[in-house]
Amino acid sequence: MDLLVSIVGNDTTASGTFTGVPFGDYAVSCQVFDGAALLLGSGTIPTLTVGAGPTPTVRLTIEVDPDPTGSAPFVVTVVERAGTATTTVSAGGNHTCAVVGGSVRCVGYNAYGQLGNNTTTNSSIPVSVSGISGAIEVSAGDAHSCAVMTGGIVQCWGGNSAGQLGNSTTIDSSIPVSVSNISGVIAVSAGDRHSCALMTGGTVQCWGYNGSGQLGNNTTVNSSSPVSMIGIP
Repeated sequence: MDLLVSIVGNDTTASGTFTGVPFGDYAVSCQVFDGAALLLGSGTIPTLTVGAGPTPTVRLTIEVDPDPTGSAPFVVTVVERAGTATTTVSAGGNHTCAVVGGSVRCVGYNAYGQLGNNTTTNSSIPVSVSGISGAIEVSAGDAHSCAVMTGGIVQCWGGNSAGQLGNSTTIDSSIPVSVSNISGVIAVSAGDRHSCALMTGGTVQCWGYNGSGQLGNNTTVNSSSPVSMIGIP
């Protein structure tokens, strides 16, 4: 996003507005064309405000030294900081999770640790999932959550009564645990008490509750580690 701001005469401030920008953290850089200098003292560097709403607005204000030539155009570039974009969001039974710059943040009900912040305390504001970096996708289930990580592994947290965390146990965890014996995952979906992952090559692996055969492996036996879904692809 570029904005041309012209400073005329001895005016020392100018502002511009961007609309419809994504949520995130933003940085500002300015290029001087006409010899005027940005004031770099405290409180005078470029400032940026991101508004709320369905089409948030970024408002930029810069301050410059008076320009004796009467005109000092600036090209102001507003860029979203690397790694801070919200890339995926998922709403579960009573909680919501989002990937933000490779980390995961969750909000809502937390009795089973499904917010992943090493507590079982509900939160009405997003909290960071402990120890997660490099997440590319998150899925919120009924009382658990799972994320696909760079490198194709999966980490899950929360309720685990039927093995839906996939770590070969049925013990709840309020911090992420790695799904056993799985790699090459490109997508994950957390359900009621089971989870499934799409693998490179198009196969699917699932784990957790299987009372109705939802793991797709021609049984109705729960599994706390991944099993292959039959007939896919």
